[in-house]
Amino acid sequence: MGFYEKKFKVCPECQREMDYYEKACILCGHEFDVEYNDPRAPYIGENVGDYLYKFERLERKNTKIGWSWCAFIFGPTWMFYRKMYQKGLIFLVVPLIIDCFSYLAYLTNDTVIVIASVVDLIVTLALWIAGGLFSDYWYMKKMDSLAHEGASLEEATQLVFAQDKGGTSVKMVFAYFGLCVISGFILMPLENLAML
Repeated sequence: MGFYEKKFKVCPECQREMDYYEKACILCGHEFDVEYNDPRAPYIGENVGDYLYKFERLERKNTKIGWSWCAFIFGPTWMFYRKMYQKGLIFLVVPLIIDCFSYLAYLTNDTVIVIASVVDLIVTLALWIAGGLFSDYWYMKKMDSLAHEGASLEEATQLVFAQDKGGTSVKMVFAYFGLCVISGFILMPLENLAML
């Protein structure tokens, strides 16, 4: 068994059974001091225990395949929230490119329209499934890289580096939604042309 196997503890205030890595009880607010014996922990931010558990499972099984419901359902939104900007942009741009080709296909015959619609659906589903299957691994590799880079810094600088490069970002989620709105305006003329 690994260091981060799933285990539980009981809150001394309200007797609620809770995840071992939770820092505070959600019912009564009792706070715990939780130490994470992993150099990636300072870079993860929210849900650090859950992610360390997922990383340990991937490493123990020596696999890239896991499952993340957040990444499957929210895709690029989750990636931007977790500061995985390159992956998030890929998951945003690829469907947009396919949508452009789909709208252009509507200007041709019925067979091309059907083919374009099926390809659009297959690629979109494939991206969602790939996000669900591989996001934990991609995130683990990002945390490995940040921990390796941060290890060469002085201790005072490490904290600033961890806050800047790691953790989560609600601002980037809003930036992602802004990109979605902009891309919608870009695709609107093509959509209108296809509907004529």
